[in-house]
Amino acid sequence: MMLRTSDSSSNGLSRGKSTTGPIDMSQKINYDQLYAQAVTLLEQGEPTWLDDKQTQILMESNRQFQLRSPEEMFFWECFRIPEHEEEGVYMSTAAILAVIKKKAGAAIRNGNILLLGKFLSNIEHLKKKRTNIGSEYLVIPLENT
Repeated sequence: MMLRTSDSSSNGLSRGKSTTGPIDMSQKINYDQLYAQAVTLLEQGEPTWLDDKQTQILMESNRQFQLRSPEEMFFWECFRIPEHEEEGVYMSTAAILAVIKKKAGAAIRNGNILLLGKFLSNIEHLKKKRTNIGSEYLVIPLENT
């Protein structure tokens, strides 16, 4: 069973429901009954959206199902987020991608800079500043990179 919802950033979220056995697909879906149940729930005041707390819970439970790009996986092997600003260095997305590409080699394509930038923008607690050449992120390059 899949519940389709959306979060505050308008990204579609799907919540997976674990099953204990195969799903019986031998019968057709009774759409009239399904519609009647939905209308009844709406008439009873069932919310049609998730509040912030429910959205956060849903996003946490879905994290295990997210597909990670090679850039995302290698980011954590090459960098960590500093606890204090004086510990890190501000780097552009392109500079971060260059470090990752050096470690990962052919697994990383140059065209993925936009994907990496989007990923970096969404990392919780990662400090970001805007410069005349774009965004820079406060990171600590790891020694083995």
